[in-house]
Amino acid sequence: MKKYLNKILLNILLILLTISIFSNQAVAENQKNIDFYYSKNCKYCQNEIQFLNDLKTKNSNINIQYFEVESDQKYALELTKLLSSYEVKNVSVPVTKINEKIIIGFENSTQKKIEQLIDKENDNQKEVFITSSCDVDKKICEDEENSVKIPLLGEIKTKNFSLPALTIILGLADGFNPCAMWALVALISLLLTLKSRKKLLIIGGSFLAFSYLIYFLYLSAFLNIILYLNYIQYIQYLVGLIAVITGIYYLKIFLQTDPETCQIISAKNENKIFKKLEKYINSNLLFVSIIAIALLAIAVNTIEMVCSVGIPTVFSNLLSQNNLDNIEKYLYIGVYNLFYMLDDIIVFLIAVLSFKIVKPSPKFSYWLKLAGGLLLVILGIIFVFRPELLSL
Repeated sequence: MKKYLNKILLNILLILLTISIFSNQAVAENQKNIDFYYSKNCKYCQNEIQFLNDLKTKNSNINIQYFEVESDQKYALELTKLLSSYEVKNVSVPVTKINEKIIIGFENSTQKKIEQLIDKENDNQKEVFITSSCDVDKKICEDEENSVKIPLLGEIKTKNFSLPALTIILGLADGFNPCAMWALVALISLLLTLKSRKKLLIIGGSFLAFSYLIYFLYLSAFLNIILYLNYIQYIQYLVGLIAVITGIYYLKIFLQTDPETCQIISAKNENKIFKKLEKYINSNLLFVSIIAIALLAIAVNTIEMVCSVGIPTVFSNLLSQNNLDNIEKYLYIGVYNLFYMLDDIIVFLIAVLSFKIVKPSPKFSYWLKLAGGLLLVILGIIFVFRPELLSL
């Protein structure tokens, strides 16, 4: 009996040992090794260390080895040999080695590349990706790389850009549109004939609220599409092309178009819309008026989105290029939306307070098209040739 029990225990131990060996082997196969070379005086290195630490807490299959090259000559020599094997002459940090791929430098846009390489199966093909880095020998970080030369405009320093500033400019350029302004002015002019500030507040405010919500949803959808498409190769070139084409279109409008003219809705259609709107506004049922206003807001903002699709595309791509959490992304969309609707809000508030319609000068929209067009062309060229510079 004792002998029989010993055999059972021995078999159980063998089974457990086998399971342990195979499970350890499976873990080893799934584990991703990252060799990280850095310098304590390199600002890009410190940013990547924080990123890698956060990545490690999210993914237990990542094994990171840190090599400080400034104080340890052995690691410095090792880094030099590694870079030489990839035919890289200048020794700079940080250097991240994942499988047979190395990334030299670190910016916000680099994070997605690191995550992609971690998820990707090793194909044993050597590749080098280069972004902003610090020279080991000179012990300085080069910021002058963060510029791009654009024909006619010269050298553009992207460090002079900021995401909040671009958000405001693009929102304004997108929002000052004679078609959208016509719809609001038509609505307010009808409401003023009722001589009811309450109805003006409720119906006019509903139009602004619906417009804000609808465009926010459109922009959110754009952002999620761009975030998904960023995993597809060459998507940056497509976004850059869209930006340049939209910018050229805006410049064409600046050179050829009467700033007070809506190019999409004809005068005949404007009259039809105005008559239908008048019918619903004069309805005794408030909810009927609000439903009509909601439909008008959907129509106007859909037209606006189709007409200026390049700007939301560029803005969504800008958000995807920067290391923002979901809350920050949607906050930026909210700010963009606020400036997109700024002219409408101002016109509405003046009407509520004074019972008068005061439109912003069409010349402002006219010159904004020039600024927006130039900015879109610049951003489009950067998207194509130096997308990493837009990690602001």
